[in-house]
Amino acid sequence: MLYARVGPTDCVLAYAAISDLLGDVDPGAFTTLPDVQQLAVDRVLMRAGGDGPATNQHVVAAALASVVNHLAVDVPVLVAIDNMQWLDPSSQDVVAFAAPRFQGRVGLLLTERVDHEAGDTVEIERQELFNAWALDGYLKVFWRNAAVWELWPQVAV
Repeated sequence: MLYARVGPTDCVLAYAAISDLLGDVDPGAFTTLPDVQQLAVDRVLMRAGGDGPATNQHVVAAALASVVNHLAVDVPVLVAIDNMQWLDPSSQDVVAFAAPRFQGRVGLLLTERVDHEAGDTVEIERQELFNAWALDGYLKVFWRNAAVWELWPQVAV
């Protein structure tokens, strides 16, 4: 599982959530990336300086999608981001670009704090890739209609 829990201070740090998602990934998963994507990952993880070609959101997104897809060849992957309301703009763009490019047994779980009365359930229409609803003040989003237990049968939700 790749996981990021975003807080209020993270919304001003470029790629903060992407750094959290990739921070615990085995470095061997990055070795198959093209050089420009490896450099982008190293910069996001603060392991490289500013020398070389510029890093932009599309390069970071392509790297994230490639790493997730590489991992999903062997095991199911859940990409989970908590507190989407605090996601920095760079991470928002990276996730928006990368998510439709995830392949195989990959799930995307996002939560976002919304203002609703406790116990209220509100249907929210999003892109056709998402099922979303608000419950007890949190927005629950499941990507591609895939439930966690379908990806990991041993997990009881």
